[in-house]
Amino acid sequence: MAETSVTARIDGQTYALAYHEATGKWEAECKAPEESSYGQEGHFYSVAVTASDGAGNSSTADASSDGTLGASLRLFVKETEPPNVAVLSPQAGAYLADPKPVVALQLRDTGSGVAVETFQLRLDEGDVLDSRAPGMSVTAVEGGYDVSYVPQSALKDGVHTVSATVSDHDGNQAEAASRSFTTDTEPPVLAVAQPQDGFVAKQGPLVVSGTATDAASGPVTVRLTLNGSAQGTVTAGPSGAWSRTVPLRKGENTLLVTAEDRAGWTASAVLRGTFQEASLQIARVSISANPEDAGETHVICVEIAGGTAEAVWGRAGQHDLTFEKAGPDIWQALVPAGGAGQAYEVRIWAENADGEQAYWEGTLSLQDGRPICALLVEDPYRVMLLPERQTAHLEKDRCEVQLTRRCSCAASV
Repeated sequence: MAETSVTARIDGQTYALAYHEATGKWEAECKAPEESSYGQEGHFYSVAVTASDGAGNSSTADASSDGTLGASLRLFVKETEPPNVAVLSPQAGAYLADPKPVVALQLRDTGSGVAVETFQLRLDEGDVLDSRAPGMSVTAVEGGYDVSYVPQSALKDGVHTVSATVSDHDGNQAEAASRSFTTDTEPPVLAVAQPQDGFVAKQGPLVVSGTATDAASGPVTVRLTLNGSAQGTVTAGPSGAWSRTVPLRKGENTLLVTAEDRAGWTASAVLRGTFQEASLQIARVSISANPEDAGETHVICVEIAGGTAEAVWGRAGQHDLTFEKAGPDIWQALVPAGGAGQAYEVRIWAENADGEQAYWEGTLSLQDGRPICALLVEDPYRVMLLPERQTAHLEKDRCEVQLTRRCSCAASV
C-alpha cells in the first residue's frame, strides 16, 4: 500500500500533519497568522489541506469546497489591540465664543479596521449619537475615519464635555476620549469706578480702577490706553476688582479702558478729562553726597514752589524717604549710596494744607557708590549732574558730560 501524507497550508505557511492511531485523524499544531483575518476576502484565511499517496495521487480541499467541508476550512483570526480615538478640537480648556463649535475627531485602527457603525459620541448628558446623526460628517481616510460634528442647537454658556468611542471589526472597543471646553456668548461687564468721564485732575499719576466680570470665561484682562499710548494690562481679581496707575499729560487726556474675557469678547469705556497741574510744585530735586557719612548716604533735596508744603514723602528703590524741612520751601532726606552700577527709581510727593499734591518721578543712577544723574520722567531731557570728577555716559538722547570735583548743576538739553 502506498504511503500517504497530509499537509495544511495557511497564509503561505505549510504544515505537515501526522496520523494518530488513537483518533484516526491527521493532526498538526499550526501557528495563526499575525494579522487579523478581517482584511482577507470573506474576512477569513482559507486553509488548504492536501492528501497524497506514494503513487502521485492527491486531493485538496479548502475554504471554497462545498458544504460543511469548505466552512470548516475557514480560519478566523482576531486581533486584540483596540482602536484609537482622538479629539482634535475644541482644544482642552478652550474658551469659545461660538455656541455651536465644531467637534473634530480622529478614529484610527491598524488591525481589523475601524467599525464606524459602532461609533458613539455624547455631548454633556445628551443622547448618544452615532455616525449617521444630524450634524455628523464622516470621511474615510487611510487607517480609519475623520469625524466632525456640529451641535444642532446652541450650547448654553458654561463648561461642556464631549466624549467618544468606537470599536474595530474584531470587537475591540477603544478607550473613550473626552474633552472639556467653555462656551461664552456674552461680553464681560465693565465698570470704571474712577475717574469719572469729564474728570479734572490736579495731580498725577492718575489711579484708574473699577470692576470687570464675566460669569463664563473670567478672569477678565483689562487693557488701558492713554492718548493713544498703551499703558499695559491688569487682570481683574476674583471679585472683578482691578486698578492701575497711568501718567497724565498737561491739558486734555483721553483714556480708553478695554476689558477682554478668555473667549475674546470685549467691552470698552472711554473717559475724557483734563490735567490741571496744582499750584503746588516740586520745582527742583538735587542730590549730593553727605560729607558726614563719608559717601555711605546721599542727601536728596526738594525745593517747593507755588505754595507751602505741609508734608513731603517718597521712596528710592526699596527705601522709604523721610523728609525733614531744612528751610523755607526746602525739604531733605537721606538715601543709602548703594553699590556700583545701581540705579534707584525715585518717587516724591508733596502736599499742602488744602490737600493738593505735587509729584516727581525719576531715576537716580549710581557709579562706584556715588550718584551720577537724576532723570526726570516728565521731562526726559532735563538731567541733574552730581558731584565727583568722572564722565557720565547718559543714554537715550542724554549727553556725555565731564564733571569737576565737588560741583553740581542742573541743565535742560
